Amino acid sequence: WDAEMYKGGPPPKARYNVWDSPECRSKVDEYAEHALGSYKGEQEEIKKRIETSRASLTPSLKYSFELVNNPAFIRWAQKSGGPSYPDEFEQPREPELEPELNDAMRKHFGSPAEGVVAPSLRTTEQVDRAIYELLWYRESIDLEFSVQFDMWWIRPEEYAMCSKSTQELARIFTQDYMTQFCCDSRAINEPPMIRSIQEWIEETYGGQE
Repeated sequence: WDAEMYKGGPPPKARYNVWDSPECRSKVDEYAEHALGSYKGEQEEIKKRIETSRASLTPSLKYSFELVNNPAFIRWAQKSGGPSYPDEFEQPREPELEPELNDAMRKHFGSPAEGVVAPSLRTTEQVDRAIYELLWYRESIDLEFSVQFDMWWIRPEEYAMCSKSTQELARIFTQDYMTQFCCDSRAINEPPMIRSIQEWIEETYGGQE
């Protein structure tokens, strides 16, 4: 197996050197199976997330307004909390002072108070990234609750019996796929906030039809 053959995308197929032992091949075959499953699962989650992000734009298109460069939405992003918290967790207190926008929020949503104008969100990829930045901004000011996972990690010693090139193949399977794609917290963390955005849109603009 030649590492130069690997260019990203789906995991490479398992190929071995003649001196790789049966134990090595069995272990790496198992990694290859898990890596492919992790990759396919991640692609499905991305598809679902993009569909959810697209749905978050639907009300704004219906009522002909923009979330970007919108002072009312910026105020919601900075101060509104509660609906997206799991019931079993205590809500933190709402900040007494208006928190400052970070650079990512200015980039994706603008800052009318500072004269910063952001481009409109027109593609699902743009919306997807903006939602990601919004979640972590609100999480940083205690307006969202995020779920975190322990990452799946396999020590290199587990496949040290393999040849050098096959060890690199095992590293790609275990670290670039099994660890990287093991847990998509966005699929859990973002939908409650998106529902809150949609509720805010209906409350704020629903009477303008």
